[in-house]
Amino acid sequence: MGRFAPESLLASHRGVMQMTALHWRPKRFVLLLTALTALLLAHHQAAAATPFTTENVDATGTTGFWTSLALDSQGDPHISYYDLGNGDLRYAKRTGGVWSFETVDAGGNVGSYTSIAIDAQGNPHISYYDETNLDLKYATKDLASNVWTIQTVDGGGGIAVGLYTSIAIDAQGLAHISYYDQTNGNLKYARRSGGGWAIQTVDGGSSDCGTYTSLALDATGLARISYHEVTGGDLRIAWRLSSGSFQIESLDATGIVGQWTSLALDAAGIPRICYYDFTNTNLKYITKESGAWVAETVPDPFLVAGQFGSLALDAQGIPHISYQAESPYSVLRYARKVGGSWIIESVDVLGSQGLETSLELDAQGNPRISYREINTNDLKYADASVRLVNLVAGAIWPVGGVRELRWAGVGPVDVKLSADGGASFQTLASGVVDNSFTFQVPHLPTKFGRIGVFRTSPISSSVSNGLFTIEASIGLLSLTAAWEGGPAEARIAWRTNPGPEDLAGYRLERASHDLAGGWETIVALTRETSYTDRDAVGGNRYRLFGVNGLGQEHLLGEAALLPARSLAAWPLPYRAGDLTVSFGVAGGIGGGPGRADVAVFDLSGRHVRTLASGAFESGYRTATWNGRDKSGARVPGGVYFVRAATGGEVSQLKLVVMP
Repeated sequence: MGRFAPESLLASHRGVMQMTALHWRPKRFVLLLTALTALLLAHHQAAAATPFTTENVDATGTTGFWTSLALDSQGDPHISYYDLGNGDLRYAKRTGGVWSFETVDAGGNVGSYTSIAIDAQGNPHISYYDETNLDLKYATKDLASNVWTIQTVDGGGGIAVGLYTSIAIDAQGLAHISYYDQTNGNLKYARRSGGGWAIQTVDGGSSDCGTYTSLALDATGLARISYHEVTGGDLRIAWRLSSGSFQIESLDATGIVGQWTSLALDAAGIPRICYYDFTNTNLKYITKESGAWVAETVPDPFLVAGQFGSLALDAQGIPHISYQAESPYSVLRYARKVGGSWIIESVDVLGSQGLETSLELDAQGNPRISYREINTNDLKYADASVRLVNLVAGAIWPVGGVRELRWAGVGPVDVKLSADGGASFQTLASGVVDNSFTFQVPHLPTKFGRIGVFRTSPISSSVSNGLFTIEASIGLLSLTAAWEGGPAEARIAWRTNPGPEDLAGYRLERASHDLAGGWETIVALTRETSYTDRDAVGGNRYRLFGVNGLGQEHLLGEAALLPARSLAAWPLPYRAGDLTVSFGVAGGIGGGPGRADVAVFDLSGRHVRTLASGAFESGYRTATWNGRDKSGARVPGGVYFVRAATGGEVSQLKLVVMP
């Protein structure tokens, strides 16, 4: 039996259309083509009801074949696909608006007929075909170890098995795979069991069947498989019974039907299937009502519609289908049934779009579609949701700071902020139509901040998936005052957290060392982190305030300017009476009291008398000495030294005592 290629089937469609066209008059053909193009554009314009955005995910060579899409619990998309140019299985994942890529298997020509599913822990599972060895293969990634494990599930002996795979994961995290045995013309089924694989032939033998498989598991983990019976051209379904055997039903045998099947089970476990009617070039949909199968044609006006179909059901059981249509060129289409009527839209009409579509609905029912662009063979992705693209989890936002929130998708949206981890939200802005919003952080201190965008119609929201902090305080990292330049110039410098980029600025005050005259503002508001005071006097005190973006002031700390001569004494030479000693005191942390030690030593370095020791307010201080040592005896005449230590610095002054 020769290898079955769906591309050849598509080509045969086009051939029939081309043969028919030979009998048309050129003018009539041009008119028909013009009419079809106008019809296409009209339907594309009508598609505004679903706000899709599209993007190229992977455009490296001929890489976007056999796409399969799954969403994890966070709504992030995972796509498996076949890189035809290199013969590799590829995997793409988007997190926070950024796509990451991996080559999963490059051992030969591998990766066609992929299907992907995500387990409860977020681990991806992929089934696919190994064309080099004619085997069914399976790959899974353990996110904890970040390692892929690859297995051959079925094959060997030159038997071509593993085409048209479909995978599902049960409640225990075990994989189930349906697939086609091309050599024997059979539908097969494999399930993970006891560390190995249990494999069954489901249908075949008397006829060639098992292409275009689609697998779903019911609430008890029993498999349901839709597929195409090739010999008779029928749509079939296989039900796995609790005994382990399968029950087979033919659902539609009117003409050649059943290619590109896609199966989903509703809340009651009833199968819904979309599929392609080759005879009439239509998309069809079938479900079971009152015990009987009821099929209908989805009324797409395009000449060819329904290839590469993918079906998903929303929470209300409404079917949503992505598929390819041609009129006259390829278009990605999207249909959903609402109130008994089908609403059909064009999703992507630029170029030739819509091969190998895969559709998933997020938790709010918004469709996401992976697909291939025909001319370039790029992997593409369409998304109807709104979603944040800049992550804020773990960030610290200062009150009054300016922040920008960005998102993808079509609005308008409301931007909302939560201070209780998402239990409640307050609105920052309503009806924002751009994909970004710049705002000042409100005075809402919390360590449980979350922020999100919320769209009303169709409903979609995206909230930061981690907590962040809104900080009301401003931390002072350093504040210094030191002489600089000219005799009356001092430089006051500071560092804070948050820095000036997240503040309205700083206000600086000055006072004399004894606070005579009180505090005066010398800098009303600045975003600089230093200031030169050109009227500085030794002993001046400086006080710094931080001003947040809301105009709220916070006293950060004080610093003192030591006199130009940090140690002085008079009268000199000293004869009798009290000697006055002036010394500067460096401020402590945050502008508080600082330690200072002042003492007299003789020429040999022997300690004579302590004049001052302890914590003092920063600035210029004085002490006195009566010319006596620590025992109270008068010191003899000679050379002595006054030594002062403060702020890690030591100053020394020579002192002559007259006899």
